[in-house]
Amino acid sequence: MMAFSCSFAAAKQSAMSFVIIFVSSASPLAVQAQEAIPGFEYFGLGGCLDASGNAYDDYWEAGSVESIADCGSACEGIGIDGLVGFSIRYTSFDNCFCKFDDGIVTSTLPDGFDYYYSDASGTGEVTSTSGASGYFCYKFTVSNLKKNSRAIIAPSHMHIGLILP
Repeated sequence: MMAFSCSFAAAKQSAMSFVIIFVSSASPLAVQAQEAIPGFEYFGLGGCLDASGNAYDDYWEAGSVESIADCGSACEGIGIDGLVGFSIRYTSFDNCFCKFDDGIVTSTLPDGFDYYYSDASGTGEVTSTSGASGYFCYKFTVSNLKKNSRAIIAPSHMHIGLILP
């Protein structure tokens, strides 16, 4: 609940003061928005956008996500190559949108996902949100994964990578 105090004066009347109280009709689950989600950082209200204000391609899981953490885990389960974050519909947490750099999402759906969208042009890290009500944006933070991984030292002709726990 939010309260705002206002006052104004009308012609031929004395100054008036009143309090406006807003009661949110959002789901109680919306309170979870700023919980710590391993590998992700809460970024704001709305869909995730890149530095140019572009939306990202995504895989969409509809109806089977039970929490914000479940959405994050499902997105990491697809793979972290090109993963920039996720958006979740907070009114019921039943839609999870795993956001990827342009060109990563294909028509081949990962297990457990129902839809894909590949016509967006977002690239790079999440820097803003659309502000659309009903959705939360979470930014993928590789630094969180690095804390729980170890580097592999290999000869120069081999690729160097990370082993995740």
